[in-house]
Amino acid sequence: MKKIETKDAVGHVICHDITIIVKDQIKDIAFRKGHIVREEDIPQLLSIGKDHLYVWEKEEGTVSYTHLRAHETLRHL
Repeated sequence: MKKIETKDAVGHVICHDITIIVKDQIKDIAFRKGHIVREEDIPQLLSIGKDHLYVWEKEEGTVSYTHLRAHETLRHL
């Protein structure tokens, strides 16, 4: 896991749920663990105060459950 700037996160896999909270209006998950960040996600992430994200680091020879789930998510887009 590593911390990167949100603007550089396109193509990376988020390693935790990200919650959006607007007082007296909404409290919900904006992005789920395993989501692969797309270019169109950046403005929303920045608008909810996420200037940095924790993402999975790619390690040679290993595949985690989260990475597998992220690839399943891409197939459904």
